[in-house]
Amino acid sequence: MIAQIIFLPSLMLSGIMFPANLLPGVLESAGMIFPATWGFEIMTSTVYDFKLFIPLIALFVIAAITGAVKLKSM
Repeated sequence: MIAQIIFLPSLMLSGIMFPANLLPGVLESAGMIFPATWGFEIMTSTVYDFKLFIPLIALFVIAAITGAVKLKSM
């Protein structure tokens, strides 16, 4: 259930189902916190810019550190 609470807004606000620029500005900005937005932006962009990878790399590093801390505390 928790995965669905995260997955559905991620899908709806990322621009995968419909263009994100059709959303109100607040929701478009809120969609930027989800990795799906950045991944979709990378897949659909015609010019590969390293700046697009920075949020995904940051999220990966945070997830890796959190996972390592949780495994160490077990």
